[in-house]
Amino acid sequence: MEDSSSKSEVNKKEEKKDESKANNAPSFPDKYSDKLYNSIARISISLTEKEKMDGTGFFIELNLKNTKRYFLMTCHHIIPEKIINEEKIINLHYRELNKEKNLEIKLHRDKRLIKCFEEPFDVTMIEILDEDNIKKDKFLIPDLNYKNDYISYLNNNVYSVRYPEKNFNKNETSISYGKITKILEKPEFELTFNKGQGNTGSPICLANNISVVGIYKKGNKNESINYGTFLGHIIDILEKE
Repeated sequence: MEDSSSKSEVNKKEEKKDESKANNAPSFPDKYSDKLYNSIARISISLTEKEKMDGTGFFIELNLKNTKRYFLMTCHHIIPEKIINEEKIINLHYRELNKEKNLEIKLHRDKRLIKCFEEPFDVTMIEILDEDNIKKDKFLIPDLNYKNDYISYLNNNVYSVRYPEKNFNKNETSISYGKITKILEKPEFELTFNKGQGNTGSPICLANNISVVGIYKKGNKNESINYGTFLGHIIDILEKE
């Protein structure tokens, strides 16, 4: 006859096994891998001879008043208003055919639409023009279900991708899998990631179709909480303007 202590140990092991399965991120679908990796860019800005700013951004296509517009989207704390007013040059590094390509963009408002949204949005958007020669298949599209209700995003599974530090060979460590856990006051939400924090300026995409619901802007290391801005609030502002 098996004693109760043995049964207890077995039950504990089974609980840990089940918990481990629950915490494991699902395998990243191959059909989404290239699309997500191709959509991100590393942003590099020379502030002074010795000082440089680096960050992540992503390419997004928006349909504004029945006109398709293409943007680089990142966080305002990466490209603040001050840098735009100084008409700095930003260097974009992105993937094409598994090789890194580089593009220089001068932040000139007379030439391209540039929009800055300070806190609590923390978003900067820079229009991408045809002359920039960035292929249209690199641009993600927004999820428009926000027009019905933001609450519908609660507990949705999401992916976020960061710019790989070493190579572009579908490095799984560059993908974070998480869940939207709380809808905060406009325009913010909370989410968790299986690999800790994400990378500020990265897209947050629904796991079932990788359409963009928001942008990752910051994390709280002490509480393992991450924060994003819903893209829908930005689109609403742009459409009104």
